[in-house]
Amino acid sequence: MGGVKGVKESVELGIAIIDIGFEVKKALEDGAQLSDLAVLFQKYQNDPLLKAHVDAGVAGAGEVVAEVSELDLQDGIKLAMDLGAYAVAKLAAAGIISGVPKKA
Repeated sequence: MGGVKGVKESVELGIAIIDIGFEVKKALEDGAQLSDLAVLFQKYQNDPLLKAHVDAGVAGAGEVVAEVSELDLQDGIKLAMDLGAYAVAKLAAAGIISGVPKKA
């Protein structure tokens, strides 16, 4: 049946974390440097999709504990499926895995 709160904010925070992780990985490919922080901030400011995902994740972060505290099987499956599908699409789009439609 799903919990009262659902998992919307948890999914948004998870997507933000996945996106940030991909950007950090790209920035650190040539080794960690102080300038990487500027590159990451510039990417956040100039990439509307990244900014939207991060802003949505941060805005709802305070609700994640409440969502997780009432997590039931249905919401747990939804959370895992939504985040898993997003992560797989990002990995495929980055060329890290193949055989998956490139949507993210």
